[in-house]
Amino acid sequence: MSNSGDTFDYIIIGGGSSGSILTNRLSSNGSTVCLVEAGPKDTNPYIHIPAGYIKNIFSKKLTWNFFSEPSPHTNFRSFSLPQG
Repeated sequence: MSNSGDTFDYIIIGGGSSGSILTNRLSSNGSTVCLVEAGPKDTNPYIHIPAGYIKNIFSKKLTWNFFSEPSPHTNFRSFSLPQG
């Protein structure tokens, strides 16, 4: 994408499963869509294989390290919310 004043019918923030599907469906009807995703290129090989999840889950380079709030329903434990 250039900085030449391109215009789009839709701008989708986040290329997760929902953002990617929405981008595909909107663009298949001829609409112009800009999909904006955070972070650098995904050149780490562990991103592309399911078993790599364990190596990536606590990586400060690859995830934002969000955790849930402790609650009575989880015995007051918090859980990692992988994203990024």
